[in-house]
Amino acid sequence: TITSAVFECSFPSNMEKLAFDSKHLTPKLLFEALDKDLKRDDIKLYINHIKPLYIETIRSEIEQYKGEWNVEILKDGRKIHF
Repeated sequence: TITSAVFECSFPSNMEKLAFDSKHLTPKLLFEALDKDLKRDDIKLYINHIKPLYIETIRSEIEQYKGEWNVEILKDGRKIHF
């Protein structure tokens, strides 16, 4: 059985204040929190709620910050069966 978690990642990392104030995440904030607080490495991460205007920047930053995490960026309409 694979353990999974879904996270939103709405803004690029250079918009950290806006993300924080609006209670959203950036790739940097997400992976810093995971690396600090989650002591497991067997979790599949699904990322959604990316603002379309920033999709390419956020994709690039996810690659930059993800390290060893198993990550999939969800496309609109994708269904996940747990």
